[in-house]
Amino acid sequence: MAIQFLNTVDLNFNQLNKAAIQNIPTTDPLVGVLGQLIYNVGESAIKVCTVASVTGVSNATFTEVGSGGDVTAVQASDAIAQLGIKLTDSTGPIPKVGLDIIGQTALGAAPLGSDKLIIYDLSTTTNKSVTVANLLDGRIKGTGTEGYIPKWNAINGLVDSVTLYQKTDSLVNINNILDDVPTGSAGIPDLWVAGTSGNESRLFLMNNSTATTAILPNGSLQFGIKGQSGAPGGYVHSRILGSQTTAPTSGTPGKGKLEFQTNPGDASGSQPATALTIDDTKLATFAAKARSAATIGTDATATLTTKGYVDGLVSGGLTFKGTFNAATGAIVGGSTFLYQLDAGGAFDSSADRVAVALGDYYVVATAGQFYGDTPTTNPLLDIGDAIIGVEVAAADASVIGDWSTISQGVTVNSFTNANGTYVSAATVNTNATGAVTTGIIDLSAVDGTSDANTKFLSKDNTWDVPAYIPNTDETYDLNCTQDGSNADINLTSTSGGDNSRVELTAGANISLTVTNNAGGGEITIAATDTGALGKRVVLDGGNDGVVRPTPASGFTKFQISVDNAAIFGKGVALDVKCEVITAAGQTVYADVTRSGVVLTVTFTTETVANAAFEALLTYVG
Repeated sequence: MAIQFLNTVDLNFNQLNKAAIQNIPTTDPLVGVLGQLIYNVGESAIKVCTVASVTGVSNATFTEVGSGGDVTAVQASDAIAQLGIKLTDSTGPIPKVGLDIIGQTALGAAPLGSDKLIIYDLSTTTNKSVTVANLLDGRIKGTGTEGYIPKWNAINGLVDSVTLYQKTDSLVNINNILDDVPTGSAGIPDLWVAGTSGNESRLFLMNNSTATTAILPNGSLQFGIKGQSGAPGGYVHSRILGSQTTAPTSGTPGKGKLEFQTNPGDASGSQPATALTIDDTKLATFAAKARSAATIGTDATATLTTKGYVDGLVSGGLTFKGTFNAATGAIVGGSTFLYQLDAGGAFDSSADRVAVALGDYYVVATAGQFYGDTPTTNPLLDIGDAIIGVEVAAADASVIGDWSTISQGVTVNSFTNANGTYVSAATVNTNATGAVTTGIIDLSAVDGTSDANTKFLSKDNTWDVPAYIPNTDETYDLNCTQDGSNADINLTSTSGGDNSRVELTAGANISLTVTNNAGGGEITIAATDTGALGKRVVLDGGNDGVVRPTPASGFTKFQISVDNAAIFGKGVALDVKCEVITAAGQTVYADVTRSGVVLTVTFTTETVANAAFEALLTYVG
């Protein structure tokens, strides 16, 4: 059985998946509304209602979708008009058309002079054509005058060209004749364009005008500024050189190098020396020291660094010189000393020792007193401590003041501690050096008894007396007593002003009574109660709590007042769930809205009869 929707269904732009249009075996229905779709199985046609039935009259009309007719044939255009359309299937409902390449089934080999190219003319409604012969005759001809493009001839090459064309074997040579050959040039460079069958289009740089073998002579592409016409002189010269001596393997790039010559040649015609060469090994070679703009600290990490920048970084830096024995001054790994001590352990100024430079950096390998124990205030150095030269001293002339010591925190030079009123240490130190210990740190206080005057250290670093506040919270006693056949539950406060009593009354029903409630406060659970939380209401404008207002065009409404005594007698419509069913019990879908205490059920038709439907209401408030 189909579920009835008695109002418009809004899918809110969601998809309706796997849905099928209503199937009608053979005869179209006589009752329908505009836009209603059906599928007539007998006619294999989708139909839409184009004439709706009138109430009480079965006269709906359904029309096949797309019944305006299929395309049954398409005629070809006049071939003389050269519109380029050819019909491959002119029968409907889906004709096939395509471009007609002059009526041919496949492209020919070489085009003939009479072959045509169709051109679409935007200024008129008629297409135009141009022949291959027209295109060939339209080429720009040259007679050797500068700026013209010579016409190509299969036998003679570029026609009517004196200065731009020369035919040699299977290559085209374009010579740019100079008024004056630059001094120092061994010859005029030739530009060759390969055009033989089977070769790719390439640009070859040759060093002569002969190219009859598979291995092309090496040449160069040169860029230069020659002297004035008729006058000798050098030139600024750069070139790309070929260095291929054998035929390269297919797919393997040939060899060559790039030279930059930026110094001028001399009057004798000598070619200038090469300043920079980048060869086929990707190695760049500078003939002289290369220079660049000064490096700065914000340059990218891949930037080549200038000497001045490096010198600035290392200036005033530390130089690690090695490790030493602080007890003797001996430098580890040799026979030299930073300082030496006499038999009494004091610094011996007459003994040999190394020179000191600014930034000399030594690390202690063996602990000891720096420069001996005289005076006793000389710093004690532990393993890992370091010294740095801060004054320059010649060999055998250094003193302790030429050095700065760096302690790694393992030892201390002087430490003093004393016990206080509240905190004490197990060990008291006075100017202690080396590895110092204080022992256990503990409070100096002794056990005692606190009173209202006792002070405690507050988190704001002050000594305070706590505020002692007595507990005045209300307390309650809960007791239960028998009162005949009833039971009394009493809640009694310590102040006596907040007492409550709940009475369980014996009988057919259970009653809960709050005796001190001014309104009585009685709740009764009857033995006949079923526990139902809802109501079944017949949608009839004549029933209590139900109103059928004057219908609007195309709608029927029933308004249910949930606070009516016949419904729930309280609450608001938002707290009431509603399900609409037929009198026979089938669930249907109507539009349900809520406002205040009124719940409204709306049907999209004016013909709904009273009592034809019912509403199942559930109160959740």
